[in-house]
Amino acid sequence: MKTPYKREISITVDKLTNSIENAQGESFDTVCTRMTPADVAKLNSADWSFDWSDEIQQQQTEVYKLTVVGNPSVIQGLISIMDMGDHIFVNLINSAKHNQGRKRMYRGVAGNMFAFACKTAFERGYQGYVAFLSKSGLVQHYIQSLGAEQVGRSLRLHIDETRARKLVERYFKSFWRFE
Repeated sequence: MKTPYKREISITVDKLTNSIENAQGESFDTVCTRMTPADVAKLNSADWSFDWSDEIQQQQTEVYKLTVVGNPSVIQGLISIMDMGDHIFVNLINSAKHNQGRKRMYRGVAGNMFAFACKTAFERGYQGYVAFLSKSGLVQHYIQSLGAEQVGRSLRLHIDETRARKLVERYFKSFWRFE
């Protein structure tokens, strides 16, 4: 089994929504659940930019799928995270092909998955801290869209507690309900 390497994220955050929304602006509740090998076997490789069967086999990574509540068979996005002991590292993130380009089915998929990573970081006691590597041309995009901060002059970005809390509150409204 290969050791996962940290990849540069190249997904575009098209819009921060309150869940995901279609072209008419209708909002749909979502859920992120752990991918299984059976889920990966059902993926059409033409719909994804990465080999998720390899990613799910990595011991250090956790792969989650984003689906609309009530429709778990259609995957809207995938995210691979690594627990670094004091923060969550987003290793890989991808929207389904039908959520890319001008005629995308849903907006808000990337924001939803980043918010899920932040939520996971809060659940594990890391104060929502999330890090990732960005493609060089998208650094400013992530700073503007997610409120990420650049670490020095590197391609490494992080989302701090304040911004993570805003993302989680936007996408997971009931997360702090019982605090």
